[in-house]
Amino acid sequence: MSNVKENVIPFTLSVLMHIAIGVLFVISLEFGQKTLSPSQPEVNVIEAVTVDESKIQYEMDKLKKAEQRKKDEEDRRQRDLESDAQRAKRLRETEEQHIAELKKKKKVETELAAKEQEHIKKLKKDSEELAQKNKQEQQKVDKLETKRKMEEEQAADRARQDALKKKQDSERAAKDKEARKVVGEFKSQITAKVESVWIRPTNFAPGTECTVSVKLIPTGDVVDSKLSHCSGDEVFSRSVEAAVQKASPLPVPKDDPDAFNLMREINFVFKPQ
Repeated sequence: MSNVKENVIPFTLSVLMHIAIGVLFVISLEFGQKTLSPSQPEVNVIEAVTVDESKIQYEMDKLKKAEQRKKDEEDRRQRDLESDAQRAKRLRETEEQHIAELKKKKKVETELAAKEQEHIKKLKKDSEELAQKNKQEQQKVDKLETKRKMEEEQAADRARQDALKKKQDSERAAKDKEARKVVGEFKSQITAKVESVWIRPTNFAPGTECTVSVKLIPTGDVVDSKLSHCSGDEVFSRSVEAAVQKASPLPVPKDDPDAFNLMREINFVFKPQ
């Protein structure tokens, strides 16, 4: 742009000089013609030359002003261009700075996002490990709870069984006691019945006794009998055996199976008075 500006001025001056030379040449020709004419006064030539020089000066001033205006416009345009270039440069620098800041911000955000992602992964891993640990602990707790419940159930079952056994033992003891009481009563009845049918031997000695063992069936019939510890003679023993067989069926608790079970094999002492 500055090269164009430097070439315009010499070119313009050259044009002006050529115009001036051409004008002077034309004037000189006219002046020569007028000099050859004797009838034209001298004053007119001088005035013509003066007028033409004024026109030339006017044209030259006009050209200079036009050139100056053009130069001013060119300078103003150059300043505008330079101003635009400066503004564009500043805008570009601002934009580049903004882009750099954005890149820096994006880099920071990317680093923060990476750190956050890493932190999230660590938290997720820790959470999974904690969940696994809690699961294992819960499994242990469940096993212990299951074992505890099983032990409690077993203990409760043993307690129920013990209580039931104690109850059964107590009931059995009570039944046995009652049955033995009943057996005692029937044993007295058996002894009395055998004695009621016994035939006293002629040589019986008072105080003679014998232990009698009998086997009974639920009807009271004697299926077997034995004597032991007899203090009398053989006659006395045979009289006792005969009395036992004659007294059959013996009295038995037919409505009390527990008492009868104690009497299936019964011993009693036969000692008549």
